[in-house]
Amino acid sequence: MLINQNVDLVMIGFLIDDREVGIYRTAVAAATFAAFGLMTVELVVQPHIARLHAQKNTRALQKLASYSAAISFISTIPVFIAFLLFGKQIIAVIFGDEYVLAYTPLVILTLSQCCYAFFGSAGNILAMSGNERENIKGQVLAMIANIFFNFLLIPIFGIKGAAVSSGIALFVWRLSYWYSAKKILNIDSSPKAILLK
Repeated sequence: MLINQNVDLVMIGFLIDDREVGIYRTAVAAATFAAFGLMTVELVVQPHIARLHAQKNTRALQKLASYSAAISFISTIPVFIAFLLFGKQIIAVIFGDEYVLAYTPLVILTLSQCCYAFFGSAGNILAMSGNERENIKGQVLAMIANIFFNFLLIPIFGIKGAAVSSGIALFVWRLSYWYSAKKILNIDSSPKAILLK
């Protein structure tokens, strides 16, 4: 997880220069606001996931997973829209005009946080049900994707390429968790389970 969170910064410094690292770090810091809803929801639902799994109450666990994913996903959308419409102004006010170049990576990273939130608490569901190995597999897949796409995209697109690489890695990571939870536990951790009722 630590490698996944920092590989893009290291590779930007290695493949481009330190100035770009500072600009990109600004985008990463601002984009974490989009994940606030998911992190809050995961803290609240974590003990309930463990309890429902211990009770073998799959139906209630599915309901909890779907609704918590919907809340997480919906909470990221206003942040994404705010950064899309006013990101340059927000960056200029908080970090200074010289960091406005972080706008496009910020929008890309915030969009990837929306995707991250869409897949909900699958990682917690796997961990609380004794399937921690699936979490590790997902993190390793994401790390490989992150390193590969950073090497591929940073030399061509700079920090925008790093943001896309991070977005792809997040998608692979969360998709892997979602797939494992669906396959092993028959739990769909995304909000689409609500729509398919």
